[in-house]
Amino acid sequence: MQITEGNVRGVSCPETSCRASPTPAQVRSLVGEELFSRYDRLLLQSTLDLMSDVTYCPQRSCGSPVIVEKSHTAALCSVCRFPFCVRCRKTYHGAADCQENTTMKRLMETDLQEGSVDVPQSQEGMRALSDDYTSGSEERRRLLQSRYGRRMLQVVLPEFLSEDWVVFNSKSCPHCFCKIEKSGGCNMMTCSRCRQLFCWTCLLRLQRVGSSHFQEGTCSLYGGYLP
Repeated sequence: MQITEGNVRGVSCPETSCRASPTPAQVRSLVGEELFSRYDRLLLQSTLDLMSDVTYCPQRSCGSPVIVEKSHTAALCSVCRFPFCVRCRKTYHGAADCQENTTMKRLMETDLQEGSVDVPQSQEGMRALSDDYTSGSEERRRLLQSRYGRRMLQVVLPEFLSEDWVVFNSKSCPHCFCKIEKSGGCNMMTCSRCRQLFCWTCLLRLQRVGSSHFQEGTCSLYGGYLP
């Protein structure tokens, strides 16, 4: 149950008086291959998340874990060889200020002259403002521009929502951690980099096309979890 629910740190000896954690070999001997594959992946992910010197490659097509030096702002992905700034997550820019911060500051200063109302701080508020602006009449758009600033509505807001969409609509391959986006189709996915088959819903690694995972498990081939 703990593995199915993703709580691999909660896996312990079945004896109520024992608090020892089983070894991976012991877990493998007690559960099926597919469930152990999920346990192994989640245990690795949990371990990496607890390491303060590990970050992830910001490339949308990669997302591999990267070890960084605490005193350095530069990092190099060993998988795709992308050099990036740990602070702003963009291409490494040396001693220059983070472009994201300077660009945002410049746009905000411009908007202070154009607009008079602060933009919403929540993701829901930003999405609602974007929908209002893109679907509104010409008169409505001019009104919103006078309130929030033209650059804020046409440049900053779309960029924010684009990055926000990637966060909520992409997942990492359970084998190579490459970022995967799903735009439709079934929940049996194939990683474009390592060709690993996996379930989009629970991220379990699958052995072959036609796996019994969707017939015997709790995941649906064309939906989420089965009731």
